[in-house]
Parts: sequence; structure tokens; C-alpha cells
Amino acid sequence: MAEGARRMLSADRAAQVLVEGSLAVTDAEIERFYRDNPAHFHRPEQLRLRVLQVRAAPGARERIEALRARLAKGEDFDALARRESDHPTRPWGGALDPVSRGALPAPLDAAAFGLQPGELSPVVEAPDGLYVLRLEERLAAVTVPLEAARERIREHLAQARGREVLDREVAALRAASKVEVLLPQ
Repeated sequence: MAEGARRMLSADRAAQVLVEGSLAVTDAEIERFYRDNPAHFHRPEQLRLRVLQVRAAPGARERIEALRARLAKGEDFDALARRESDHPTRPWGGALDPVSRGALPAPLDAAAFGLQPGELSPVVEAPDGLYVLRLEERLAAVTVPLEAARERIREHLAQARGREVLDREVAALRAASKVEVLLPQ
């Protein structure tokens, strides 16, 4: 077992030495990556929503209408969703992670993006049930400036370059000789 561990450590060290020389990333490469990949640095407008769902079943329409009426009268959405919702977000009071346009089923998406903060949706029919939504907050679209992204881009490019170097070396070794894969026992 000690021999296997020594071989693995030797292989790791050899890979590290091989890769270290290829990790230098220039500012021009960083700027080109930023310019060529704008989608990686732009987050579209997002919404923070709460949802209350009633699964499609007999009496579902009456149930969701009654729940919406309670919300419209000022009942706490969080508490009502925790008690009454059939949605998986029930334990969190119906709170969804921020969503971008197109992330929800079409009827919910249309209703959600038509709301103003604090506003309740009408009852919305979706394939899996009936919903009431409340818009908590609109998060404006954001573009990360190059200077804020520079170090993460540098790390990404260095890691990608290191993987390429290792892949080429492994392919060359396999082509040149018989390779045995040693697995620890």
C-alpha cells in the first residue's frame, strides 16, 4: 500500500510540474475572454417571488380562491404558505430563489413578470396546479465589470490550460507506451 501511495504522489507531483509552466495568463487573454463571453458576465432581471400552490384536484379552484382572498385581506403569505401550500417551497413560506424570465412555466412566468413589488397575482393555472404569486422584489439586470471579474477569469483560463496540458501529456504517454492504471486498494 505504501508503494501505491508513493506512486500516486509521484504522479501528482509530475503533473503539477508539467502544468505549472503553462499557467501564465496575459491581460490580453483575460480581456479577450471577457469580450468573447458576455453571457458569463451578465445576469438578466430577476424576481424574488413567493408562491402558494394547490394541486389540481376536485375543489382546488375554490380552495385557491379562498386562500387568495385571505392574502388580499392582509394575512401573512409566509405563514399561510407554510400551512396550506402544496408547493415544495412550503417549508420556506413559498419563497423561491430569484428567477429570470423563462425559468418558470409560461403561465407563471407571464403572471410573475406582470406584477409590481408587493402585488398578488390572480389565480394562475399551470399544468401541475393552481397558483397565487406575490412579487417580493425585482432585481435589476447586472453586468459584472471586467475589473471585478479579472481574477476569476485568470483562474478559469489557468485551470483550463492546465487540463489541456495534462490531457495532451496523457495522450502522448498512452500513444508511446503501455499504460497501467493503478487504483488504491
